[in-house]
Formats: sequence, C-alpha cells, structure tokens
Amino acid sequence: MVGAQQIDRVRRRGGACRQVRGPTRIHCGPVNSPPPGNTCMPHGALAAVAGNGCRGGRCHEPERGSSCPRRTYSPTAADRRWKPSSSRRRPPPGPGKLLVAVRAAGVNPVDWKLRNGYTRPGSEPPQYPAVFGSEAAGVVEQVGPGVDEFAVGDAVFGNPLTGGYAEYTLMPVAVTAHKPEGLSFTDAAALPVAAATAYDGIRQLDPAPGSTLLINGAGGGVGVAAVQLARHFGVRVIGTASAAKKDFVESLGAVHVPAGPGVVDRVRAVAPDGVDAVYDLVGGDALRAVAELLTDRKRLISAGGKPLAVELGGAAVVRARTAAVLDEVARLAVSGAFRTYVTQTYPLAEAATALRAVESGHTRGKIVIEVAAA
Repeated sequence: MVGAQQIDRVRRRGGACRQVRGPTRIHCGPVNSPPPGNTCMPHGALAAVAGNGCRGGRCHEPERGSSCPRRTYSPTAADRRWKPSSSRRRPPPGPGKLLVAVRAAGVNPVDWKLRNGYTRPGSEPPQYPAVFGSEAAGVVEQVGPGVDEFAVGDAVFGNPLTGGYAEYTLMPVAVTAHKPEGLSFTDAAALPVAAATAYDGIRQLDPAPGSTLLINGAGGGVGVAAVQLARHFGVRVIGTASAAKKDFVESLGAVHVPAGPGVVDRVRAVAPDGVDAVYDLVGGDALRAVAELLTDRKRLISAGGKPLAVELGGAAVVRARTAAVLDEVARLAVSGAFRTYVTQTYPLAEAATALRAVESGHTRGKIVIEVAAA
C-alpha cells in the first residue's frame, strides 16, 4: 500500500544536508529559492527520488530535468524551517470545500514548470516544498459547511486546492463534479485540465463544421482531446506533432504534419486553401511559425504561449473553470465523443518519474498517477 512505503527525503540543516526517511506524500521542487546570485533551483519530488542527494554535505541538483548545470548552494533559514508532513494528513474542509481521498491525479506541464519556479499570472510565488497536481479524482471523505451538492462517499473529479499528488486533498465545490459510473477514476483525473482546456479552446474558436483547424502540438494531453472534440463537431483537423507520433495522431482523425523547421510549407501542402483557425499548444518558435498561416490573427489562440499569442495578434485560451464544463466533458467522454488516451500510469511513489516523463515532451496522450485506496 502506498501509505506504508517509505521514501528517502533530503532535509537541509545548518548549511549541510542528510538523508532522512519520510512518508509518501509527494512534495516536489526546491525547499526554497536559492540565495541571490544562484539562479538554479533544485528539482524533483522527494529529493532522493528525483535525483537529488547528499554528496559532501551539500544538496546537489539532479542532472536530468535540470534547466542549468548541476551545482550546489548553501541552505538558508527557510531551509531549516522546512518540516515533512504526513501523507495521511486530512485537512478539514472549509465552507464550499470537500476533503477527497485521491484515487488518481493527472500530470501536466504546469506541474514541472511550477517545480522550476514558475509563478502563475496573478498568483503568489509557490511556497516550497509544494504538493503539485491540478486535476484529480477520488472519493469524498468529508464535506465542508454549507455544501449540499455532495455527500460523503460520492465519486468526484475536479481541480484540487492543495495538490493532487497526495492521498488526500481539498477540492472547491465550484470546480468539482460527480464522476459518472461509466468513467474510471484514472480517466476522470485526465479531464479537469487537459480535456477541459481542449473543450474551452474549441468553444472559444467555435470553428464551423467543414472548416479547417490546425492544432499545433496534437500529440499531447490537451492536443489529443482537442483533435477528437473538433472532429466530433465536424471540423477538419490538421495536427502537428513529431514524426514518431504520426500513426497516433492520424488514429485520432487528424491529418498529421511533422513539427519542426519547414512546418508552414508542409501544412500548406495538405491545406492549399489555407487553415481557418489555429489552436496552439506549444508556444515559442513553433507558434511564431504557424501564425503565418492565418490572414486573420484573431483566429489564433494558444494555451502553450499565451503572451506570445497576444503579441502576434491572437489570444490566450480563456478557461471557464466551472463544474458545468467538467460535467460536459465527462458526458462527452462517456458518450464516446472522445477518449482520454491515458497512455501511462504511475503509482504515487513514482510521481517524480511521471513528472519527468511529461517534462521530456515525448509522451503520447495523458499520464496519470494512481493512488491506492487506504
């Protein structure tokens, strides 16, 4: 059982570090931001699992997944204030909230970005160690004051407040929905971020049946759902993805175009009349390239490079983040309009491995962490 497993954790004390044993609530990321002048941040989940460790009395970053060369830094007072928390801690739900026993949690690119120090627009910088995971599914253990929509024992899915990489989490009622019986916990955990983002973007563009939509980054979690939903609504889809994902993207009903240099010419070859809209999930130079395909940049939206999309004359994907959207994507999934395509699952103790897999950018479909029932 996951809760019984013990995983090494690195604790820093007084400028040095030592290996200690800790419970299996997955804490990802640096214990704190490094001192001024040190721009690197140690990565990982349960430091030893991610590759961190004590060598020569200093805490080292892992080589894999690091955005800078391996280096060391001296701990600060914030390091010494860090204390491990119990994997079975059950925070009481406040008004409008639910305590949920997690059964599955989706893994998304934003998780490793947060681990690397990213701050969401309009949000406070994350406090480390942090519990990541923006989508989860599980069973209601306790309801907060004033909650009438849910009861203890209900199977639910949604966006957790306190992270999904855990055995228990808090969920706000506003972004929580009942899990249909025909949907597994694993599939339900893939809906609140990936599928809901895909749904929100398709609705925002509102492509007409028979029109041509280019999805930039069609092989990832959001792209897979976006391709299927667009096809369900009668839209022709061209999807960019690596050559290795050709068969997979085509199996979703899209025309595959290899990503990379020359992508504009390749898209024009399969769509000589042009494309009517672009849904970008990649950002960066890939977004700049495909933006050239549109004469009306207002038909460009992005979830992968939002500021750049605005700079190019397009817009960021506007997320609804409502229980109504969750209900709708669940209904569509159960009806067969789209599949979640969860292609890999990991136990909670291997959350760091799951996070690195998503960070690599080479995964197909969705990765989900499964949590054994207590």
